[in-house]
Amino acid sequence: MLNKVLEIIEYDKVVINNIDITVLSQVINISKISEAIISNLADLLRIDKQLINVKGKSFDYLGVIGDGIASAVFLVFVAIDVNNTIYSELFNKPYEEFKFVAIDKGSLDIGIYDVSQEFYESGKEKVTKALETFETTEE
Repeated sequence: MLNKVLEIIEYDKVVINNIDITVLSQVINISKISEAIISNLADLLRIDKQLINVKGKSFDYLGVIGDGIASAVFLVFVAIDVNNTIYSELFNKPYEEFKFVAIDKGSLDIGIYDVSQEFYESGKEKVTKALETFETTEE
């Protein structure tokens, strides 16, 4: 299933900014398995473990999740070019006014780059595709 998702989003063209995973459960103790999840996901996606955050939340005994009958997972990953497109739209600013900042977590070197039209258009295409997919699943 993951391979199909990676194919749909054209993962080979994506640069991951971060992945945030929240497990909603009354029965799963995420703190005991979060490191394994992070390691496995980092290996599968070929990314640094520091880009992945996993946390757990209980549902305070509300509904089927709180009763321990079900659990749920929310996963959000943000690609760098998608970030730029979203911020450009949110703040009603042209992409040329944004800078891309990269920090190497090992050496702490900092790079500051202009945003190219190609970079912006790549993110815009992904956002459009994501919205179309979301609207299709809503029907």
